[in-house]
Amino acid sequence: MIYPEKMSMVTIVAPKTHLERVIDELYRAKVLHIKKFRPEKGLSIGEPLENAEKVSKLFLELNSLKQNLSFENGKGDFSLKEMEKTINEVSSQLKDLLEKEKEHSDRLKQLLEKKQTIEFIKSCGIRNLSVLKGYENVFLVAGQIQSTEKLKEALKGFDTIAFHSEPEKGTHNVIVFGKKPDEEKILAKLNETDFSRTELKGEWEYSDANKEMENIEKEIASVEKELSDIKKRFGKLEETYGKKLGAIEKRLIEMVRKSEAPLNFAASDFTFIITGWVPEKNTNGLVNAVKKISKGIYIRTEPDSNGPTKLNNPKPMKPFEFFINLYTLPIPKEIDPTFLLFFTFPLFYGMMLGDIGYGLVIFIFFTILRFKLNRMKSLINITILSAVFTMVFGFFFGEFFGAEQIFGYQLHPYLHRLHEMNDLILISVIFGIVHITGGFVLGFVNELKQEGIKKAILAKMSWLLIETGGILFALDMFKVMSVNIAISAGLFFLGVIMLAFGEGFIGIVELPSLLSNILSYARLAAVGLASASLAVLVNGMANGMFQSGGLFAIMGVFILIAGHTINIMLGMLDSFLQSLRLHYVEMFTKFYHGNGTLYKPFGT
Repeated sequence: MIYPEKMSMVTIVAPKTHLERVIDELYRAKVLHIKKFRPEKGLSIGEPLENAEKVSKLFLELNSLKQNLSFENGKGDFSLKEMEKTINEVSSQLKDLLEKEKEHSDRLKQLLEKKQTIEFIKSCGIRNLSVLKGYENVFLVAGQIQSTEKLKEALKGFDTIAFHSEPEKGTHNVIVFGKKPDEEKILAKLNETDFSRTELKGEWEYSDANKEMENIEKEIASVEKELSDIKKRFGKLEETYGKKLGAIEKRLIEMVRKSEAPLNFAASDFTFIITGWVPEKNTNGLVNAVKKISKGIYIRTEPDSNGPTKLNNPKPMKPFEFFINLYTLPIPKEIDPTFLLFFTFPLFYGMMLGDIGYGLVIFIFFTILRFKLNRMKSLINITILSAVFTMVFGFFFGEFFGAEQIFGYQLHPYLHRLHEMNDLILISVIFGIVHITGGFVLGFVNELKQEGIKKAILAKMSWLLIETGGILFALDMFKVMSVNIAISAGLFFLGVIMLAFGEGFIGIVELPSLLSNILSYARLAAVGLASASLAVLVNGMANGMFQSGGLFAIMGVFILIAGHTINIMLGMLDSFLQSLRLHYVEMFTKFYHGNGTLYKPFGT
C-alpha cells in the first residue's frame, strides 16, 4: 500500500529450439514485463517467428473487415489455415456487397440531382422539358437571384426570355434564354448582380416534367429498396461471422504479439536471452513453469528496485490510482501517494462544497451513473466518496441547499461559514500545515531509503525545522502562546543552514514558497464561502418570488432549481480542481518525484 509492488529481475537463457514454447508459457503466465534488448558485441536482436509475416498480413486484412463489419465477443481456438479461409470468405462477400452498395449509392445520387433539377425547372413554370434543348442559336443559363428587378435590369437591352419562381428563402430560381452572340455580355451583366449560377443536370426520358418526375421517383424507390436489401445482407454477414471474427481477432492479436516478441530478446546463433521484471510474489511460479519446458533452460532471478511500477493498493483505494496515473507513477522504491489521496482528497472536496443537499444530489446521481456506465468507474467512485464527505461537512456547517433547516428541522452548525469566516480560514491553514508537514515527513522517508540518512536530514528535516520555527514565531506574534524568540529563530536558521548544505542555492530560493504553499490552503475556506454565498443568494431570490405569489411563485421554483443546479456544477468542478491542486502542487512537491514506468506484462 505504501510502496509499489516489489519486483524481481528475471533473466532466461535457452536454446532457440525452445523459443516458441517459452514464448507460449510467458504469454500464458501474463506476469513478465519484458525489457527491450539493445544490441551489443556478440549478441543481436532476435528475429520474428517464422509465421510472423503471414500473421501480420491476416491481421491487417481482418482490420480492413472491421471498418465495415461489427465483431462480437466470440470464443474459439483456430489454426492459421482456418482463420485465413474464414477471412477470405468474408472478404469476398464483403467486397461484392461494397461494390453493389457503391454502384447503387452513385445511382441514387444521380437520381436525386436529377429530381432537384426537375423541381427547379417546374418552380420556374416550365412543364415541357423539350423547350430546354435542341437550339443552335439560343443559349440557356439557370441560377438564383434575390430580386427579379435586378434580373430585369441586367437583361435590359438584350433579346431574352426569362422564367422565374416565386421567392423562397429570399431568392428566386431563374432560367434565362438568350441569343448565342449575346451570351458573354449577358453573363457578364448577371455576374454584376448577386446571380448564382446552377447547372441543370441529367438527361430526360419524357418531355413532360410531371411524367419525368414520376419516373425519377419510381427509380429512386427502386434503388433505395436495393440499398435496404444490401444493408440487410451486411447484417446477415455480421450475424453469421460476427462472433467467429471476434474470436479470430483475439487469436490473431495473440499470435502477432507472440511472433514479434523475439524482437525484444537478445540472440546468438543457437541461444536467446530474455530479460524482464516479475512481481516478487509471482517469481517462483514463473520460474517453475518455464523450467518444466526443459532442463536445459537457465533462469536467474534477483530483487530489483529499478524496474517498472505496479501499484499495490487495497480495493477501496484503487479508484484513486487514477490521479497517480494522470500525474506520474512512482518509481518502485518511492512512496506511492495513492493512500494520501484516498484520505485527504474527499476531505478537502467535502470541506469546500459542504452542503447536505448538494452532497445528497451528487451521491444519488453518480450512484445511478455507476450502474449505467462501464467506463470512468474510478472517477465516479471518487465522486461518490467525496459526496459522502460533502454531506458530513454539510452537517458540520449546518447547511441544506444553503438553508439552515431540513423540512422544518432546524440544523445547528458547529461552524457557521458565513458568520465565522476567520475561524474557517484558520482551520484551512491548519489543514495546510498538517498536510505539508506530512509531505516533508514522507520526503524524509523517501530520501532515507534512496539516498541515506545524511541526505534525508539535510534535504527534508531542514524544511521541518524551518516550518516549526516559522509556526512558533507566528504563534508568539499573534499571542496564541508565548515562545522565546531565540527558540523559533534558532530552529528557523538552523534549518536554513542545513537546507543550504542539502539542496544548495535552489533550496534557499524556494524558502518563500513554503509560506505561499501553506496560505494556498485558505482556498478551502474561499471556495466554500463562494458556494455558500451563492446558495443563500438563490434562496433569497426564490423566497422573494414565492411571497409575491402567482406566476412569480413558478419563477421562484425555476430560480431554485436552476440556481442550485448551477451552484452544484460549479462547486463540483471547483472543489475537484482545487483539491487536486493542493495535492499536486502544494504537497507532492515536498516528497514525490515520480517518473516511474508502467508495468505492462507480456500477454495482457
